[in-house]
Amino acid sequence: MKGIFNFTTILCLSCLFFFSGCISKEYREKNKKWELESFPVTQIWEEKDTLYPMILSSLPPNPSRKLTLSPLPLVGDQGIQASGTAWSAAAASSFYFYKKRKSKGYFCSPAFLYNMLNNGSDEGIEIHRALELHKNTGCPGERYMKYKSGDYTTRPGRKALLDAPQYKIRGFGRVDFSDINQIKGHLLQNSIVIATIIVYDNFIELKTSTFKQPVGRIRGRHTVSVVGYDDDLQAFLVQNSAGKDWGKNGQAYIPYSWFMRLAVSAYVIW
Repeated sequence: MKGIFNFTTILCLSCLFFFSGCISKEYREKNKKWELESFPVTQIWEEKDTLYPMILSSLPPNPSRKLTLSPLPLVGDQGIQASGTAWSAAAASSFYFYKKRKSKGYFCSPAFLYNMLNNGSDEGIEIHRALELHKNTGCPGERYMKYKSGDYTTRPGRKALLDAPQYKIRGFGRVDFSDINQIKGHLLQNSIVIATIIVYDNFIELKTSTFKQPVGRIRGRHTVSVVGYDDDLQAFLVQNSAGKDWGKNGQAYIPYSWFMRLAVSAYVIW
């Protein structure tokens, strides 16, 4: 009995140490703070992106130290779907058509862009694919194809297909996301910058007005709308599609230094 007791005791202690190690490892990963030194500033485009032109911009003399584009489309909520790119593309085009035609009642349907391109699966789409569709086919107003989280297979109806050609963008191109002044230049020309960035636990769960640095595990890629900047904060203002509970009323500042390191692609439309 004594030998059995010792073996059982050792086994229990071993299990305890094993599970406590797993818990501490999970805790460490979820609370890991990433430092700038871990991320070199690079601009590595995927080959399919390089098919599109790089659109250069320049800063005007004595540019404003702070800018927020206005009036911005309402903050959306993509819910459980991986449709962030569709939402950001829709926001950019809606802002574009307001500036071009004063189309106050128009909001490009994220459901149209997403459901037309996801091949019947709830999986992310690339920015250039959403913009190609918008250029060639157009995008109907959301009233003709409402967004429903969880419905990624419904095809557009007759009214949506008839409305879409009225809202074709002229073109689009890439933005040098490693150059802060390029992004600021496009914003100063009244263009929302559509950017895909790598996101972490604390970005998904953000409840403050500023994303200071990545904390936790990598959660994948997500597309946001860059809608402003603040030189005093040294940060870009982004609008997300996770509802108004994210960040501060659906928006948050990302420091320039981190944005350059987390971005993987960026586009503007014209």
